[in-house]
Amino acid sequence: MPQQVTALVPTRSNVPHFNRRMTMNKILTIAAMALMITACSSNDIEQTAPQPSNRAEGIPFTATISIGESATTRALSEDATNNKIVTTWAAGEKVALIHNDVIDVVEVQSVSNGLATLTGTLTGSPANNDEVTIIYPSSAADGTTGNVKADLLAAQDGTLATIAEKYDVRKGAGTLNVGATATLYGNVSLTNQFAIVKFSLTDGTDALDATQFIIKDGSDNVVTTVTPTSANSELYVAMQPATASAFKFVASDANFSYSYTKASATLVAGIYYQSPIALSNLKYNPLWWVAQYNMAEGGASFVTSHSTESQYCFNWTDACAEAVAYYHLPTFAEQISIFPCDKTNSNGTNIFEDIYNSLSFPKEFSEVACTVGGSSVSANTSVIGRHANQDYYAVRFIGTQYASAWHYKYVTSPCNGLLIESYLIPGSCADLAAAKTILAGITSSTIFTGSANATNANQTPENTTVTIDAFTQRFLPACGQHNDNGNYGSGSADFQRGTNGYYWSATEKDSSNGWLWNFNSNRFGSSSATSNLYERNVKKDYAFSVRLFRDN
Repeated sequence: MPQQVTALVPTRSNVPHFNRRMTMNKILTIAAMALMITACSSNDIEQTAPQPSNRAEGIPFTATISIGESATTRALSEDATNNKIVTTWAAGEKVALIHNDVIDVVEVQSVSNGLATLTGTLTGSPANNDEVTIIYPSSAADGTTGNVKADLLAAQDGTLATIAEKYDVRKGAGTLNVGATATLYGNVSLTNQFAIVKFSLTDGTDALDATQFIIKDGSDNVVTTVTPTSANSELYVAMQPATASAFKFVASDANFSYSYTKASATLVAGIYYQSPIALSNLKYNPLWWVAQYNMAEGGASFVTSHSTESQYCFNWTDACAEAVAYYHLPTFAEQISIFPCDKTNSNGTNIFEDIYNSLSFPKEFSEVACTVGGSSVSANTSVIGRHANQDYYAVRFIGTQYASAWHYKYVTSPCNGLLIESYLIPGSCADLAAAKTILAGITSSTIFTGSANATNANQTPENTTVTIDAFTQRFLPACGQHNDNGNYGSGSADFQRGTNGYYWSATEKDSSNGWLWNFNSNRFGSSSATSNLYERNVKKDYAFSVRLFRDN
């Protein structure tokens, strides 16, 4: 009969055993039995299976481990007065004992005076001096690696109750002392494997009731995704220990996405942290409102890749008749939220005209009023500069909640086109002097990628993933236009492909002409820097690309 094991340790849910290895003696015994069966008549002898030894079935095990406080119900609770998490343990929970490629699950029979009494059975022919790993709860043990599950923290719900049940992991190691019974040499203690962090989320002013909260590391890998059962601004999260590590946080509520970046944070296992986070609302970054791809033929959907060869062009009337759900053709006032514009006139405006200055001595200009997410943004001062004859940088909307850094660059991958990147800097850009300082050092920033389709770039507004302070990137292919030998009208791009990009707005100059933005690759990087990117009005019969904006 299997013998019971008595031990003192915390534990929880079952983990499957490894397949037990058959010893050579057992193999020989079974082979011998097979020979006996073939040699005797089935009517003469009734075969019975050999009985395994007590050692093969299980060895009594006793150990005492200090676990702290006692309780009848497993729980974590917050002691707000002393700024700590109080841990209590309970009978009935399970602990994994890992040795010899076997996981034995033992149960806490009682908890008293800070000690847990475990009962169970050691299997797998344990021997003296075998190493043993102890993991609490047993549900956290990985049956393949014999360690804590690597993806244990991947999905959480933000509550202390679930952390208590699944993620308040303790681990210890010891050496088996095996004779007729088994115990452990010396004293064995279990230590916490994770830190617990209480995040209090705000949008800078009010509590932010998040429906999802994503934590990423400095390399943009998702650490954990927290999905509360109901929207909540206070979330408890179990996290791996970290030393001077960068973290990126993305929260979503019913309407918008928000982001925040911590350049350096240290987390110690077993420590409770409280972390208020004021996240930036993506809606204040004008580029966030822009769709990822151009509108496809038919006007009811988007293309699925950036290319100058397969794009469709629309005349102004067809462009205005688009029917893509949750999107619309932007007005000129919306378009100039992503293209700086310091004047409007009948001949058009070149925003990069006469910008030869270094970033340390940028051009100052007063942008015209624009529209961001349905809200009017008053005219304000911005600064713009040029670097290396091809990269243009700007700090815009100075002193407002829309204050942001921008990068404009003509690139050749994934095809010829204009790359635009931006991120919010409202807290560090209160005035013109601050803006100039930011612009002067902007080329050393690691935020701007200078490459289209970078990680987390080009996300659709409904599913935006950000890397830092509402960072967003959009790419506009140089699709040219549909010319049809001068007959124009909607159709596939067939003229100036790869050199020019034209993008309609919904604003008309008059009954015959509409406003658009145009960029010319032949001008980017040239010393004259004229007509790089400019607004103009053209006849409505002409057919150009359409890039929609998200509905308010």
